[in-house]
Amino acid sequence: VVLLVDTSASQGPDYRTRSRAALEGLLAAAGREDTFLPAAVDVACVPLADEFHAAASPALTKAIDTIDARAALGSTDLVAVLERAAELFAGPVTAEPRAIVYVGDGPGRGGVDPFEFYRVLEGLRSRHVTFSAIGIGPQVNWPCLAAAASGTGGRLLVPDATVTPRAAGARMAE
Repeated sequence: VVLLVDTSASQGPDYRTRSRAALEGLLAAAGREDTFLPAAVDVACVPLADEFHAAASPALTKAIDTIDARAALGSTDLVAVLERAAELFAGPVTAEPRAIVYVGDGPGRGGVDPFEFYRVLEGLRSRHVTFSAIGIGPQVNWPCLAAAASGTGGRLLVPDATVTPRAAGARMAE
């Protein structure tokens, strides 16, 4: 699983706290065989570790901790981010499940170019990579995130008054 954590300008301190809770819920409920590679994302996708790690790995925790030190800048270029995230899966396409889980509010109100969006979703499908998202931010672009999830066999969860970010993360791990 490639974990994409939004570090764009919209992700102020409160949203970072909520994102961290979602990540903690996801990792606490992860399967023993699941491995994760975290990345900070805004205008680009920046891997925070050199390899995939088990959910309880100290190396994974250390990598995720570095997100707190990142300045919240820029906007989320979802197409570029997803292209780079797909490249983080090494080797040829296999039957082994591959997933991207994004935590953030998605691209701004301008959204994405529909043709570029379609192209990147086709690329994920051809590599057998699902995209799922936990929508956290001041204005979650849920239509865009839902379209990406639906187009790849993933899911979208948006925490609200009835579902905490940690619970959403745990549900995503299912």
